[in-house]
Amino acid sequence: MEPFWSTKFRGTPLRISLADLTAQRLRQMKAWFGEAYGIPTEFISLLLRGEVDAMACAVWIGLQKAGKPVEHPAEIDFNLESDFEKLEDPKPPAKGKGKGNPTPDESPTPDSASGASTSSTTDTSSTSPTSAD
Repeated sequence: MEPFWSTKFRGTPLRISLADLTAQRLRQMKAWFGEAYGIPTEFISLLLRGEVDAMACAVWIGLQKAGKPVEHPAEIDFNLESDFEKLEDPKPPAKGKGKGNPTPDESPTPDSASGASTSSTTDTSSTSPTSAD
């Protein structure tokens, strides 16, 4: 699952995806910070808007995943300028857009390139006004 939030926190890469928002974590965050933290879309919205407690919760989840548990997100003090770095992830090639065999729609067949039709239609050449008799 693609991460919706990724960064480096004090040198530790953090990638948070929807799969990381387990029921247990959401319940705990809801108990600590209120109703919105128990709703994945609300939490993600708060995080992406830069709400400080949501950022602390995301760091808490990321540190747990990295094997560095923290008891409470409120214990995590951070400076937005010095504690976070951009996480340089190479972008994976888009699915279905790589250099492979072209699909039939992408390359003309010998018949279609010459203008001849390969579809199975009824031959109307004998009823056509331009046919040679």
